[in-house]
Amino acid sequence: MSVRHAGHETAACRTGHPGQTSREESPHFFGRKVVKRAIFVAYLIFWLGVAYAITIGYRSMRLHTHARTNTIMSSGIFRADDRLGFAAHPGVTGTLFFASAPHIPMRFDQNGCRVPLDYDPDAERSGGTLLTLGCSFTDGFACSAEDTYPFLLGDQLDAKTLNAGFGAYGLAQMLIQARELIPKFKPDYVSVQYSPWLIDRALHEYAPNDIGKRPQPFFWRDDEGRLQLHGPVFRTSAFRFPVADYRKDAQGQNSFASFLWRLGFPFFLANDIQVLGFRLRQAVGLVPRPDDNRMDVLRYAYGDMLDICRENGSQMVVCSLAHPWDPPRSGEQEALQAMPGVIFVDGWATLTNTLADGDPETYQRAYAHYRGDPPVLVDGHPNPAAHALIADAIARQIAAAAHKEVRNK
Repeated sequence: MSVRHAGHETAACRTGHPGQTSREESPHFFGRKVVKRAIFVAYLIFWLGVAYAITIGYRSMRLHTHARTNTIMSSGIFRADDRLGFAAHPGVTGTLFFASAPHIPMRFDQNGCRVPLDYDPDAERSGGTLLTLGCSFTDGFACSAEDTYPFLLGDQLDAKTLNAGFGAYGLAQMLIQARELIPKFKPDYVSVQYSPWLIDRALHEYAPNDIGKRPQPFFWRDDEGRLQLHGPVFRTSAFRFPVADYRKDAQGQNSFASFLWRLGFPFFLANDIQVLGFRLRQAVGLVPRPDDNRMDVLRYAYGDMLDICRENGSQMVVCSLAHPWDPPRSGEQEALQAMPGVIFVDGWATLTNTLADGDPETYQRAYAHYRGDPPVLVDGHPNPAAHALIADAIARQIAAAAHKEVRNK
């Protein structure tokens, strides 16, 4: 009887009475499950946060090293721009710092064009106005402004020079500048740079950059297949952070801990939030993807600039500039040469034809920036000797075209 009763009670305990709450359904058990899940989620978030902090620390370390060892522009020169992505503050002056002195002074006029420190915008010139468009090869990165081919060419033409070339610009920015500056100034000559990377940049949302993601305008196709310009996908916050203040020779700003706390974490966190927001908008179709047809973009952009030049009485010059590790692409120079009315200058051939051989190292020794004894490479952009050859080549082609026009009259 006792055994049977015990078994009966055991079964009763197992089955319970009608309306009785089981252990799994009790409020205490449910509460423990919620707590366990919350702890797991918190644990997961904690370690994801740790992993993300490590990525920021790593990127900050690279950026700190870049600021201390690479060529870098002084803080306060650049600004975010809703059309171009980034540009110089009008009328600003600053310094391009190398890893070691001497450094290069920088000055930009009210139009954002680079000018020499002693430049007089009101000086009388008999040769009209020269506008140049391009990237750092035209801007003259690592050279004094007066040693760049735009100003050397302007001197030969006795023309007022508007050097609108800008570091990291691509073909999209150049077209935007052309649409604004050519009707505004109606220059006699518009020298437009061709380099293969200018097209590459116009097919991506971000500009080449060692400091986070920096958006830029790009080309895309609408529903009817027509090429269009799209503005920067967000307004960069990069220029709010004074990276150059942590260069090697800056006073009291060399601590990585200070850099990480004051600049690294806030900079990369802000940049990552902007990038995430953009990617989400692109994923739901609010932002188009860039086009990928190089030749169509080349013909569209340079063709549009040619039309603008014709409408404003300007002579368009296309100057081909390249690098041994990124030479002109097959068919692209030929397409530009075939454009009616364009003066084409093969600046790349001008530089390479003077060399003993085609070895990239030979090119670099002749035309890059070296300092010290023994000489050490400090920057790969064209040096003053290269700029002088480019200016001479453009001046010769302009003179030849003018002579041909006179003969045909």
